[in-house]
Amino acid sequence: MSKKPSIAILTTLLVLSVIVNILIGYFLWDAKQPEVLATVNGQKITKDTLAERALARNKKEQLNSFIEELLVEQQAKEYGLVIKEDEITKRILDLKESLGGDDLYQRFLGDAKITEADLKESIRYNLYLEKIVLAQYPITDAEVLSYYEEHKEDFNTPELRLVSHIFTDTEDSIKKAYSELIRGESFASVANKYSLDPSTNKEGGRIGWMSREDDWIGVTEIAFTLKQGEYSVPKKSEYGWHLVYVDEIRAGEKPQFTEIKDKVRQSYVDYIIENVKDSIIQDLKSKAKISINN
Repeated sequence: MSKKPSIAILTTLLVLSVIVNILIGYFLWDAKQPEVLATVNGQKITKDTLAERALARNKKEQLNSFIEELLVEQQAKEYGLVIKEDEITKRILDLKESLGGDDLYQRFLGDAKITEADLKESIRYNLYLEKIVLAQYPITDAEVLSYYEEHKEDFNTPELRLVSHIFTDTEDSIKKAYSELIRGESFASVANKYSLDPSTNKEGGRIGWMSREDDWIGVTEIAFTLKQGEYSVPKKSEYGWHLVYVDEIRAGEKPQFTEIKDKVRQSYVDYIIENVKDSIIQDLKSKAKISINN
């Protein structure tokens, strides 16, 4: 799908994308591992806490990630920085809008195997890091405008369509599905009944927002021939049979700077973070008292 989250949200997604089977590595550890794995400025990291917060694939990476996170939180507190709940809520609402609504947001949580509480903690960490960076690298309106001029095309959006589909492997099945649509059954209910696509058939066939650049064989080309609220006739592709439905259409946009100033500023902030966060974290590590218990 081409309806992309803001760069700030993408940072959160990148952090979350490494959470895969969090406890697998933990249960493979030696049972004789010490209860306290590390101490950071007097604050303990236990193996139970690490198991809950692990963001990487093995013990060393898990521990390093948690140490860095803890250092960032400690630095934020030293600066007197506070993350308000409404800041986290706003990022979640931005994410929902970028993904295409609450249903696709819930699918994202399920696919990533995380809870909303996990997401909030990851957003909180990113906000701490963002505020630390801005405290050290304040930005000006002139810099934001210059960034916009250099990246103007990045803020254009193509025409987008909110698309659902029904996929079957036989002509007979797709004709039965099409007959039910003609009789007035909802596309979602028919998709749940007939579609064989495991990624969408429990979601009413909802794929999400698509642009012409999305290469979904049997779907994209058809979707961009339909009007809003219209479904296609059965079409055959190299994989099987398809019915496609367009729920909503959003025209492409080429916004002016004044219309998206806040969005551009956030994008510029994220750009700065990506370029300086490693040096900031390394500086925090060099000044911290960290002991690793092997």
